Parts: sequence; C-alpha cells; structure tokens
Amino acid sequence: MKFINMDDYRYETKYTLNDNQLSKFKKKVFNHFHFKKKYPDRVISTIYLDDAKLTDAKENIIGLSKRKKIRLRWYNNEFEKIKLEKKIKNNRYNFKKIYELDAESSNIIEMNKKIHKINDKDFNFLQNKNLFFIVGVRYLRKYFENIYGIRITLDSNISFSLMNNSKNFLELNFHTKYNYNIAEIKFSTNLLDKVKNIYSIIDKSPSRNSKYLNALAYYNLVNYF
Repeated sequence: MKFINMDDYRYETKYTLNDNQLSKFKKKVFNHFHFKKKYPDRVISTIYLDDAKLTDAKENIIGLSKRKKIRLRWYNNEFEKIKLEKKIKNNRYNFKKIYELDAESSNIIEMNKKIHKINDKDFNFLQNKNLFFIVGVRYLRKYFENIYGIRITLDSNISFSLMNNSKNFLELNFHTKYNYNIAEIKFSTNLLDKVKNIYSIIDKSPSRNSKYLNALAYYNLVNYF
C-alpha cells in the first residue's frame, strides 16, 4: 500500500447539464477559451464509504464548510490499481489524500482488511473505524485543458449500484439512473481571475452536485435535490 500526497488546494466549480445544455456549454467555452483534449476518456468506478448514520453524506447536504468523502476508485478495468481516497473540502477549496491499494482480490472482505490496516497506521486518514461500503457510482469522464492549465472534466452515462450484501466489487450491477451530465471546472487558486472570464459566458449557474448524494437519493437513503 503506497501513500500519495496530493495536498495542493484547488477550486472546483460544477454545472449540471442536460444533453442540449452540454452541447451549448462546449460550443461556448471550448471554442472561446481553446480547450483541447488532455487525456483519453476513462470509465471511473467509485465506491463510497460512510458510517451507519451516513454522517459524511449529511454534512454534505447541510453544506458544512469543512467536510470529507471517503471512496475507493479505479479506472476502466484496472481494478488491480484501485485507490483509497479521502477528498477534503474546506470552504471552496478541495484537496485529496490517496493510498494505492494494489488489489490482489476484488473480494469485499479482503478489501476491508486492507482499509483497516491503513486505518491502524493512519487514523487521521479515515477518522472512523466503523465505515461501510454504501453505494457505487460509475460514469464516463472526458478530460480537457487550456494553455493556462485550467481543466474541465465532462461526466456522462452516470449509473448507480447499491452495495447491500455484495461480496465482490466486480460483480456489482450498475444501472443507468441519472439523466444529466456534470461539467466541472478545476483550477489552482492563482487562476481565479482567468476563470472568471469563463464564468461570464456560461448562461447557467453553478450547482452543488454530488454523485454520492445522487446515488443515495435514488435509493431513498437521503433527501437530496
């Protein structure tokens, strides 16, 4: 298990868009500010962890200025490169702490043992031993960047899976349930003035959109709109 420190703060601004709005967003923003493809598209699979009271989810709903999400994440079919991530939000800034888990098995019990070993060594990472696998989210992500290093990701084909008594991560049944796309502008704090020019031409307000909360709401575990 390898620790990756990603302690650089950055802004993240999200927009929830239907297909028509997404087309307009791309035409305005990408052409005017010269965004180009940065990386190949990837399918992202994420499993969210929380306690029995869904504390992290509820702190997100009420909008606490400092909150966190704990999740497992892998890309495409590369489950052996799965990562355990803690995403921390402090007001409008975000940063991540990540452990590479080097998965030898997709068995949920075995993965839980790995997570507990991390928790034994780095209690501040999880802050809670009584975490459970709650829901899964899968989506297609496209990556773009301009010459200033401002990034935009576009997430589509968003689907959910309820963990319940699942025994293997690779056997989860994801259903397409979310009918919107999520565009996210990501940038370091020193680029805020340049990003304000992008904001000025987007004819839609930013939104607080959490894939974790969307999944919980679909399964009637929280109220989230």
